[in-house]
Amino acid sequence: MKQRHVLFWVLLVGAALAIGLVAGPPANGGPALDPRSTAADGTKALVLLLGQLGAQVQLSAQPPPAGTDVAVVLVDQLSDDRRQALAAWLEQGGTLVVADPRSDLQRSAPVRRSGGYVADGSAIGPCPSAGLGDVGRIDTGRSYFLALPAGATGCFASGEDPRAYFLSTVRVGRGRLWLTGGAAPFTNSLLGKADNSVLASDLLLPRPGAKVEVLLRSPVGGGHRSIWQLLNRPTKLVLFELMLAFAVVALWRGRRFGAPVEESQPVQLAGSELIGAVGDLQARAGHRDAAAASLRRGLRRWLAQRFGLAITAAPDNLADVASARTGVDRASLLALLEDQPLGSEGELVELAQSIEHAREEVAHGRV
Repeated sequence: MKQRHVLFWVLLVGAALAIGLVAGPPANGGPALDPRSTAADGTKALVLLLGQLGAQVQLSAQPPPAGTDVAVVLVDQLSDDRRQALAAWLEQGGTLVVADPRSDLQRSAPVRRSGGYVADGSAIGPCPSAGLGDVGRIDTGRSYFLALPAGATGCFASGEDPRAYFLSTVRVGRGRLWLTGGAAPFTNSLLGKADNSVLASDLLLPRPGAKVEVLLRSPVGGGHRSIWQLLNRPTKLVLFELMLAFAVVALWRGRRFGAPVEESQPVQLAGSELIGAVGDLQARAGHRDAAAASLRRGLRRWLAQRFGLAITAAPDNLADVASARTGVDRASLLALLEDQPLGSEGELVELAQSIEHAREEVAHGRV
């Protein structure tokens, strides 16, 4: 048994360590692609770069106000109302950069490559047709390559499939829409690599002093994704580990080793013996009449149950039925059933013996 307990705690500690390794250290500053986060997957460096280049950067959870030059969606967790307002702002002449390939604002679909849809890599430029002639190469990180939408100009084609591009641009009404296969080049860890910072300045800073709005996530309850979709991969793995650990503990504790153990049952006393024991105790305590009443009450209950009568049946009714069915003497039985005071301890002993004798006669009589 001790070995089982030790093994249980070892497994529990091991599961806790595994959860800690999967979850990793706490995030430094916020969720992935958050413009306020200084973590490797945050985009605080992008905001600082634009500010140093002269842009007026605004972090907002509201649609772009009038006078905004460029709006950027790093991760689309917008409400439907905000998304519709953003589309209307784009058609009226705004410039929108959508860096989330899964966004409903996207107009293309990912193209599968040899490494799958998502793969680490780089893309070669430049792309003067889209005004990106100074961008020679970008580090795409783990991003998608998208099929070219109708009427769009593609930039930074995939080396494996010339029909797949990391970036494309298309006119929408009076505005311009930029679509990328991911926001990885704009993260803190990749912004300084290759020409990623040049790409960011070309897309988000069309002129000195431009007003740039980075759209934040909608408030809780304003989006359309489920709670499970909003959880990141480490959190999902932690939940899976917890469910697995619970299942292991339940199976471990629910196992039975060997055959079932028979437990000794309490001694069952016959009704007559129990009544006699109670009467004996009351007699020892000096309560003759109480002991006699207990013995008579036990006999009445026994007769009522034996002949299917009510427990509260009167003594004369019990005597009539018992005499008719078994042939016992009615008068003698009625004298045992009716409560009467006793004069001595000897009479109590005789009463107990008579009741026991009456039980035997009824039990062996004709029923």
